[in-house]
Amino acid sequence: MTNKAFYEFVINANLNAEVTAKAKALLNSVEKKSESKSKASELNAKANLATFAELAKALRPNVTYAISEVKALTKSELHPSKLSAIFREAEKAGLVNSLEGYKVGGKGRAVKGYVLVTSENEGEGEGEGE
Repeated sequence: MTNKAFYEFVINANLNAEVTAKAKALLNSVEKKSESKSKASELNAKANLATFAELAKALRPNVTYAISEVKALTKSELHPSKLSAIFREAEKAGLVNSLEGYKVGGKGRAVKGYVLVTSENEGEGEGEGE
């Protein structure tokens, strides 16, 4: 049971005025915190998409890229985990498609690859790596 669900349960139980008032105050606090987190998350998503737009200038359509290849190609100083977050956000926005099992240079361990979405490849996850 989440805190929010617990506070709602206490409010609906109508135990006494003092307990109900405290539960309402705590519920309000939880909702404010949740609201500020979602606003911060929304701002972060917008920033990630703006960063992706800059990175995408160096990428070619119909070519599959691993995060390590994007980092090398763009000479980005961003950490690979941050690049992954940026590309996940771009995938949610429909700007790239992901491809499981991509092998960098056709060898090594399989990683997730990303392909820029264009009008020709929308809905596909195909391409050749560099």
